[in-house]
Amino acid sequence: MNERRINPFLTASQEKAPGGFTLVELMLVITLMGIMLGMLVPNFSPLMQGMTLKHASQAVAQILRYARGVAVERSAVTKITFDPETGNIRLSSEADPVNFPGVFQEEALPVAYPREYRAKVKAALIEKRTLFGTLEENELTFQPNGSTSDTFIYLVDDRERVYTIGIIGLTGQVLVWDHAVESFYDL
Repeated sequence: MNERRINPFLTASQEKAPGGFTLVELMLVITLMGIMLGMLVPNFSPLMQGMTLKHASQAVAQILRYARGVAVERSAVTKITFDPETGNIRLSSEADPVNFPGVFQEEALPVAYPREYRAKVKAALIEKRTLFGTLEENELTFQPNGSTSDTFIYLVDDRERVYTIGIIGLTGQVLVWDHAVESFYDL
């Protein structure tokens, strides 16, 4: 036998109504969530700008590693040129290092360096401690054995945050730091 207990303090309409939220309660919750979200969104803006600088430094590091690989694989001098006016990066290598040394042809970059990076991130300074290669300010040269000058490339965004890309000259190893670094020995 299925007996139903009846609460004497409830009306008939309250007994039958399923548990749930009223429209007013839902509107209140949505309004509070909107206010909280509005307070959080401005805090994400610096984070996203910092991510742009981080991704730009990783892209430049990957381009440098690729350029070193091209130099070793082809036994050819390979150059990376940074254009401070436009923010473009160009890669070129000797087309025929045996028959025509010093004649360079432009290569495709291994990763995209989007317009967003060129607009928001500047190569503020390229500091080289030259053993060989060029003394050109915005150019880095990898020799056929993969070596280059000890080099620091500083990428800076509009909030003056700095990422440093360091290249150890004798090995061509590329390192990335999320702050300014001036020497491989002060780490």
